[in-house]
Amino acid sequence: MKRLAAVLACGLQLASPIAAWTAPAGLKPPTRAQLKACPLLAPIDFTKIKPVTYPVSAEVQARFDDSHVRTRGPYGAFTPPADAQVVLRIWAGGSETQEYRTDTSSVVWKGGDGIWRVNRVDRVNRPPPPPPPPPADWDGKTPYFDSDDWDYEKLARDVYEGVLPADRVAVIEKTLADPCFALQPDALPMSPPVRRGVAPLPPCWGVIGGVLEIRWADGRQRNVAELCGGYYASGIISAVMYARPAG
Repeated sequence: MKRLAAVLACGLQLASPIAAWTAPAGLKPPTRAQLKACPLLAPIDFTKIKPVTYPVSAEVQARFDDSHVRTRGPYGAFTPPADAQVVLRIWAGGSETQEYRTDTSSVVWKGGDGIWRVNRVDRVNRPPPPPPPPPADWDGKTPYFDSDDWDYEKLARDVYEGVLPADRVAVIEKTLADPCFALQPDALPMSPPVRRGVAPLPPCWGVIGGVLEIRWADGRQRNVAELCGGYYASGIISAVMYARPAG
């Protein structure tokens, strides 16, 4: 519950770089058949918010990159292999509601071999553990442990690397292939606009949090935020944010 509360608290800040109200002109709203197939989107007034991949400015991308680098600290930035077919990346900041504030930088990718892997770093603001006790015959002067192994910035980080478990792979691949996910707006405002005659939707207090960056090998990129939660991006955002290796 503490981790969830932290995610809820950070979501607004993370989703804000994506402009939900400045969709390019000339795009047609979804058809009636499409909305029938994607009932979660049916109430939304797509004349006011459109399901497009918004261009991300260099300044916004730099902020994303900086957040990942700061969280990873001494481990440095992480770049997936050049043969990656698709790369998903998310950064989530911690909150004072957590026992120990935890920032997460998670990268998930599908390699050229078709295997999905994860490289995730959690920076946990917890007190460092005490150093090991000296040996019984310590002379009080000679160093008895390697100080390089007592780097607090490394001790404050949990690192997860390896092959992604099958259940998370299934969620990611299903979402990427879902036409409803493709149709979903890249970002929704706190009070989603609804079609005429439709009862207003409740404000988006249930925040999933984070901006999911998706990059394909052919150069396409999509950045998706889910302020509201419960839409078609929820599963893939959670699968990447909480990714750990199998076993």
